[in-house]
Amino acid sequence: MMPPSAYKQSNIVGISSAVRYTETAGIFTGRLVDWHRNGYLFSMEIRVIGLLVALGATLLTAACGNSGTEKRPVSAEKINIADSAAPMILSPDTVLAAGRQTLELIRPSDQIPGIIDSTALDSLSEPLRAMAARYAAIGGTDCDGEYCALTSALKLGKQGSEAHKSLIAKYFPNDSIARQVLAQDCYLRPSGASSFSEYASLSLSLHQDTVTVDYRLLLYNRGKTTWKNGADRYVFKDGTFSSSSRN
Repeated sequence: MMPPSAYKQSNIVGISSAVRYTETAGIFTGRLVDWHRNGYLFSMEIRVIGLLVALGATLLTAACGNSGTEKRPVSAEKINIADSAAPMILSPDTVLAAGRQTLELIRPSDQIPGIIDSTALDSLSEPLRAMAARYAAIGGTDCDGEYCALTSALKLGKQGSEAHKSLIAKYFPNDSIARQVLAQDCYLRPSGASSFSEYASLSLSLHQDTVTVDYRLLLYNRGKTTWKNGADRYVFKDGTFSSSSRN
């Protein structure tokens, strides 16, 4: 940088003229010449027009960014709804299982009824839950005249509740046995009565659109005991089950 003494008086007139011109044009602000009291130029400050241009471009970009659709933060309520667990409901054209899978709903034990697997029941999709509900209306599991253990474990409330019956009716609209149990409100005689039934085991075997129900059901009638054994086979199509074969 040149020392202040290098700026001659003769140069100041031209610079001052330039200042007046640029100020008239309105494109320059700031102080161009600062005089010291000895008559020589002490300092010169110039606000570069490029800074104003950059500032203008920044403001223009911000204005353009806000001219579009306003972006709003996702509310916590919506996040909670999206993250909450939803019921597993299959569409009518969805296979029940890509590969072979077996779910033990009631495991065999030394006593009757067998051991109900609540974890397996909780994992069921709605169609398979309806299948379990159907069999809960056919055979008993420690029924007391109002509640049966399998129906309660399916979280359907009382035996023959509206939730119980509507689930069966939804997925078995053309099933003759389903119609019979629904007509009787899914009633089952209490365990220990003169006649009653108890599941020793119950499982679902899945393969694509087919469900095979394996079970072992104790039938007690006035001191006589007989057994009824599965397997029953069903096909899931157009959102409902139809019987393929049944014992």
